[in-house]
Amino acid sequence: MQVEPMDNLRMKSGSRPAKLLHSDGAEAPDWSQRATITPLALRALLAVLLERGVDVERLCLGSGVTPHQISQPTTLVSLRQCCSLIRRSLAVTRDPQLGLEVGKRESLTAWGLVGFGMMACPTAESALHYALAQQANAGAMLDFESATSGRETWVRANMRLAAPDLEPFMVDEAFASQLVVARQLLQARVRPVRVELRHSRRQRGAYLEFFDCSMHFEADFNRIVYPSQLLAQPIAEYHFDVASHIHAQIENALPKAEPRDELIESVRRDLSATPGEVPNMGEVASGLNLSERTLRRSLAAHGTSYSRLADDLRREAVLTALYSGQSLSAIATHQGFADWRALKRAFKRWTGQTPRRWLLTQANGRESDAVKATEGRPAIEP
Repeated sequence: MQVEPMDNLRMKSGSRPAKLLHSDGAEAPDWSQRATITPLALRALLAVLLERGVDVERLCLGSGVTPHQISQPTTLVSLRQCCSLIRRSLAVTRDPQLGLEVGKRESLTAWGLVGFGMMACPTAESALHYALAQQANAGAMLDFESATSGRETWVRANMRLAAPDLEPFMVDEAFASQLVVARQLLQARVRPVRVELRHSRRQRGAYLEFFDCSMHFEADFNRIVYPSQLLAQPIAEYHFDVASHIHAQIENALPKAEPRDELIESVRRDLSATPGEVPNMGEVASGLNLSERTLRRSLAAHGTSYSRLADDLRREAVLTALYSGQSLSAIATHQGFADWRALKRAFKRWTGQTPRRWLLTQANGRESDAVKATEGRPAIEP
């Protein structure tokens, strides 16, 4: 497929990424630049674009995230980055039903830990409540709420920002993926009562074929409405004996750290891509569509610096490797230290402790196997 050039990807060196604006032209709030979203929809979006011959590497230029990073399970992106990439995709494909196509490609397992948590719920009602409670960890770009009135239960999607050009994509994607997940959970062809969409009338055929229900365009709300009796349906994969254990494990595994600014997260991703090496700051800045000077100033405004981020990541990698039982020599080689002695000096600067003492502290005063293995040798040298 031949793809037309995109004007918004003609980057100038040192220019800033485009800001996300409200429909009235006002700049969007700072929280829209916090990296809080698991890019599940973006993964499906890039898969669809690849099938259509779109150069997704070029599409992501200057966004602060690459296609490879989007595919990684630990990546978080901001709402601003999601909006930017969706807007570019719509400009390239000129497909008003792109969101519907993307949502149809998602699945229960694509929802990650939240999807497995839903499988461990006894009924459709408890799975719905679980999904609503965990929507932030399920990659939601919209805010969702649900209510039951008589024979109908609806899920309503609300935009977080006033972005009317993106609302059709986001709502179509969300409702399509939700219905895919419901059908997989119940192992049945779930049929909504109706789907209500605020956007204007589209080609009805694709919507009718997929949702298999009444479609209402130009509605007051974005809602997908189900028969209330559906809530009592059992989840096919539910097992009483292991459900609580699975939910406890998932709760421990779900991220609890404070979200970072998208710029900080983007720089950290670039630094993490080359263990043991610190990429040239100018190269990282260029990949973010910034000048080195602008990147330095922006990091300073967030109370940090390029070298500090690199040092923080190195420290995190060293602590994780040491706790897992790796020797200081192996860690020093992998993380680019001259030798294990240089690593030991850096460790003391980071923690105020020797590696041996730190491990003892982590073991709550009881010597771990890793510590015992080092007895009779200086600290934890190889």
